[in-house]
Amino acid sequence: RAAVCWSTRRPTSWTCCYDDLDVKVFPNGEKRLLDVDEYAEHSAKWKYPAKTDLILKHNVKTLVDWIEHGKGPFSKEYVEIWYNRYLELSRRQ
Repeated sequence: RAAVCWSTRRPTSWTCCYDDLDVKVFPNGEKRLLDVDEYAEHSAKWKYPAKTDLILKHNVKTLVDWIEHGKGPFSKEYVEIWYNRYLELSRRQ
């Protein structure tokens, strides 16, 4: 999930906008970017600054790189830790 959040200070309030795109990875390795239409709608509706779009695109590229190279939460070690935790918790029920 690539996400971006920003705040703009106005004289009387703060506005925080949050949006995200998800990357789905299929068993054959295909990757598909989800929620693109929703992001485009929100971008137009709330007039996201151009910098927001650049940040989000950069984060999507970083996320795909992590997926392709088994980094961070996509590493085998990380997945194994959380899978074992899942098994442990499922045995308690």
